[in-house]
Amino acid sequence: YTLLDDLRLLDDKCFKKHPKVEAFMSAFERLPPISAYFSSASYRELPINNKMASFGGVVLEEQAERQK
Repeated sequence: YTLLDDLRLLDDKCFKKHPKVEAFMSAFERLPPISAYFSSASYRELPINNKMASFGGVVLEEQAERQK
């Protein structure tokens, strides 16, 4: 699920031609424990990789320094 979710973050239409993948993603997200986690205070949307990842963005620490 995590890899598929990362791909969906990069291109929200990537599974339009793959209805079974879309159905899997939706069914997984509707599972009671998963749904509860996604709506809890514990859930945070984090970068799809780590601070070394580069998709034309800025390392979070560098961004924080620039905002000072």
